[in-house]
Amino acid sequence: MLAPGAANALNKDVTGLFAFLLPYLEQAALYERIESVNSVYSGSNREVGKVLLTGLVCPSAGQQPTDPLGSEGELHTTNYAGVMGPGRDGRIAALEQSLCGNQANDGVFYPWSSTRVTDIRDGSSNTIAIGERLHELRVWTRGSCDVPGSPGRMCVASAKNITWPMNSDPKVVCYADCPGARTCLFNDLFFGSRHPGGVNVSLLDGSVRFVSDTIEWATWQALATSEGNESIGNY
Repeated sequence: MLAPGAANALNKDVTGLFAFLLPYLEQAALYERIESVNSVYSGSNREVGKVLLTGLVCPSAGQQPTDPLGSEGELHTTNYAGVMGPGRDGRIAALEQSLCGNQANDGVFYPWSSTRVTDIRDGSSNTIAIGERLHELRVWTRGSCDVPGSPGRMCVASAKNITWPMNSDPKVVCYADCPGARTCLFNDLFFGSRHPGGVNVSLLDGSVRFVSDTIEWATWQALATSEGNESIGNY
């Protein structure tokens, strides 16, 4: 999962968006410690994941959880994720439907994406790059991974589809510890925050906007596409 203009020397199967952005966050030394041949949960990569980058944590999110897949609660998570898109007009990779789910590819950040700013036909001020999240967070270094023994299964941690409205009720749109059957797959975990009334998003022009959770569903989806030819206007 590549950031526009980022080096592609690391293994995209295990290394995520925010690891690739380290050189642009004045963390080049930390970036150099990442080992392309190892999982984010092993070796030097695990040590990198123990580093708390406060810029990847929303101050309003409350007690920040650690990654439940890491041992001893030692791996720090992030409240931010890239946007894979809503998967309109067939722009989606249909994968297994029991755990991870599909992968949209009409946004900016999806596995093996190489999207450049010049590819954003909707305009950089009309396209969301990154949004806030609260639920089922993973270590900030993690990108996407195949699940051994499960063909067609790929869980994406550092980006999400726009499948559900922001700030959905996690008891209704439920991935884990559900009162009934799971209603949400991992790649579809929704964007949300503890800011009253909406979420902050980063647009491709580098600006940050607060988007109300009363936004029309079609507009929220349109903001997540990179080349839908929409002009969003005010929202």
